[in-house]
Amino acid sequence: MLKEAVREDRTPGGKHKNTAFPLNMRIKSEPVAKQARKSSSSSVSSDHVDAVPTVKIPPRTFPPFIKELLRYEPPVDNHSAACQGCQLEDTGQKTLAHVTQQVEEQIKRNQEWFTCLPLLLDINENDQRVLSRSAWIELMLINLTKQSLHLDNGVLLCQGQVLDFTTAEATGIGDIMHRVMQLTAKFKELNLDDAEFVCIKVIILLNPDVKGLSDQQLVEKLQDRVHASLLEYNNNFHPGEPNRFGNILLRLPELRSIGTKSLERLFMLSLTGQIHASDSLSELLHSTKR
Repeated sequence: MLKEAVREDRTPGGKHKNTAFPLNMRIKSEPVAKQARKSSSSSVSSDHVDAVPTVKIPPRTFPPFIKELLRYEPPVDNHSAACQGCQLEDTGQKTLAHVTQQVEEQIKRNQEWFTCLPLLLDINENDQRVLSRSAWIELMLINLTKQSLHLDNGVLLCQGQVLDFTTAEATGIGDIMHRVMQLTAKFKELNLDDAEFVCIKVIILLNPDVKGLSDQQLVEKLQDRVHASLLEYNNNFHPGEPNRFGNILLRLPELRSIGTKSLERLFMLSLTGQIHASDSLSELLHSTKR
């Protein structure tokens, strides 16, 4: 387990030093040439120097475990032109409809993960349900940040709507929008790729501290496995950033804080009838308040 690297709140607890072979290493040819002259046979003239051997740089290995995660990562659906939210004329109603669609899409995506991802097949049905209930809002927020990385002042809710701060304020979610944009800026600064994003999502899903788990040990073991694969990936593909792994994990507490605030706001919007949640979403929202 990686308890030295990650504390219970999933923030880094130690330094991860990288020992990758420096790509810009300069080869000193003179000592090699002298050695070559000493080892040459008598039939070779004294002014002949063997070719300087090239230094083989170890290839960057892609952890097979991350390949497996990417293979089963469902595509983020930004909805088609025929989506219900886009058919609404009022901007506020359209925004809340798209937020609701994003939430419900994430609930479906969680279920697909548990069905398809070999990593999760050993988790019993009760624990699958507990983990999904705990993580869906954070996973939805991660998807929103990922699909909005190309934007400077907005969040992509759908191909037909980019949510700006003014609209978010008018809809009553301006504070959440502001924090989501801040988080997106941090992810943009880190320049995360698909492999790192999918690792973050599985780490969020496999939270061993969630109440109600019947096999906490298994969930903790699986989360540690993802931590190890992400650390290996960072060391292989970002050798010049020894703190990258820790910097990625530092974003998770902020994400959880935004998720808690978003749950409270969605619950109030549902309670006042401003959003029309499905039965599954309504049940999820009310279960968090019990």
